[in-house]
This record gives sequence, C-alpha cells and structure tokens, in this order.
Amino acid sequence: MGEGAAPGEATAEQTKAAEKRYLEGVRLFKSGDFGQSAEAFQKSYETVASPNSHMMMARALAQAGRLTEAYEEMALAAAEASELAETVPKYGATAKRAEEERQKLMKSVGVLEIKVVPEGDVQVHVGPRNVPRNRWDLVAVLPGKVDVVARMSGGQRAWELVEVQAGQVTQVVLELKLDDGPEPTLPPGTGAATTGSADDAMGADSGDHTESSLRTYAYVAGGVGVAGILTFAVAGSMSNSTFDSLKADCPSNVCPPNTADDIDKGKRQKAIANTGFAIGLIGLSAGAGLFVFDLTRGEPKKDAAAVTKRRTQLVAGPGSVLIRRRF
Repeated sequence: MGEGAAPGEATAEQTKAAEKRYLEGVRLFKSGDFGQSAEAFQKSYETVASPNSHMMMARALAQAGRLTEAYEEMALAAAEASELAETVPKYGATAKRAEEERQKLMKSVGVLEIKVVPEGDVQVHVGPRNVPRNRWDLVAVLPGKVDVVARMSGGQRAWELVEVQAGQVTQVVLELKLDDGPEPTLPPGTGAATTGSADDAMGADSGDHTESSLRTYAYVAGGVGVAGILTFAVAGSMSNSTFDSLKADCPSNVCPPNTADDIDKGKRQKAIANTGFAIGLIGLSAGAGLFVFDLTRGEPKKDAAAVTKRRTQLVAGPGSVLIRRRF
C-alpha cells in the first residue's frame, strides 16, 4: 500500500481529495459495506497519509472478517499516530484508540517476526503469501500451523513449519542453505493458507473436510424429508377428520351455507398435507442419494463392481416411509 503526502505537508487539493474519500469510507462503513469502505479509506490514506484514515481502514477490514490484514494495518496506524503525536498532539488520541483496538485483534491472531540469515536477495513466503521485506517483523496469521519459506536467487533456501498461537508473537529465524532436493511439502492437514483473511483460512481446508461434509448434508436433507412426511401425516389426518365431519353435515353432497368455513379449512389441510408429502419425498430421496454417494465414493477401485450392485429404494405408504437398501 502506498503512502500519500504527510499530514501538514499536503496541498489543499490533496487534502480535499483525501477528505472526500474519507467521508465516502465513513458512509460505506455505516451502511455495512465494509470491503468497499476499506478501499475508500485506503485511497484516502494514499492521498494524505493520515493515521485516522489508516485506523478506519483497519476497522473496516476487521468488520469484513479480514483479521490478519486488520491487525497489521492497525499496528502500523498506532505506530504512525504515536510518532506524529510528538509534533502534532491531536494524534495522541488516535494512537491510544488504535493501540487498544490492536490489542483486541491480537486475541484472534498470532504474529510472526521473521529473520533471514544471511540477508540478500531473498523472498519470503508465509503460506501462499509473498511477504515484502518491510513486513518481515509484522506478519499476522490465524492460529494453527503455517509454513514459512525463504529463497535466495542463488538457490539457497530454508523452510520451517511454525505452530502459531493466538495472542502470541513467534520469532522465526531462517538460515539459508544450498539444497538441491525437492521443495518442502507440508504434512497433510496443516494450515498452509492461514496467513490471509478469515475467508482465506476457511477456503484452505483440505478436501477431506469437504468430502466428509456430504454425510452432514445427507442427514440435513433426511431431516427435512422426515419433517415433510410428518407434516403430511398430521395435516392429512386433520383433513380426513374435517371431511368426515362434513359428510355427516352434507347429505347427498349438498352442504348448508354455514359449512363453508369447514370446507375451506379442509381444503387448506389437504393442500398442506400434499405439500408436506412432496417435500418429504424430495428430502428423503436427496438424503439417501447423498448418503449412498458418500459411502461408495471412498471404495477402492477393485470393489467398484460390488459397489454398483448397491441399491437404495424409497418406499412411501399411508403413515409410513421406508428407506430400503440392498447390497
């Protein structure tokens, strides 16, 4: 992120443009559009490097769930405001607020302080993120395991798998060495992508997590199906009761005017019962399909022929639903 003119040194035109973008950021923040709000505050900061716009950008990032970015920017905003407060006292209040909010964010993230030996033309990656040299001492990551890799143009490299704890600062020293072997590979299940936002961390889950969730979806769909069938049973019973009562009041299928409400009630109950039955069939069918798919996709290829013989059949009848599975 680029820095704008220093406060007090900006031209009138720069100040006006920065204020316009700052107010736009405030409007977007109040409307709940935190991503766009952060961008507006960033543009304001890139016009005039005010710690206030920097702090507000960090707040918007935090509200958007981008916690690691929020922590880093809030820490920088606190440091900037503290330094400026020595000559411009009004920034003292900004420094205090930013530091308080940095400490709150620290409860959700961990911080890496990275040192590379020897220094030179080195690139550092924390998970998938390429960390610029000026941020090596301030790398916020989500709690968990993360790989830290340093590479020098001459072929030297170093790698470390770091366990990160929320609220803690971890120092990582990477000693570069020549290595002609393959690139280091993380053990299964480690959080190689936990250095970005909260959304990044969610997206970094392994495929096993996604696959195992099918069983959960199957149970949810089955639950919806069972609820639909129960609705069918209850509403159907009520509809039958209503129409049985009407038969007694309507000899030769001719009903008196005072039964109109009962007729409408019976029709509603029948419609609810039919809707519940349809939802029940769909839910149970979907649940059974997901359940079977989750079971069969993990089978070894040598058992594929046996797997194809599996059948699941949905049998519905008055007052009951049966899922029949045959092997």
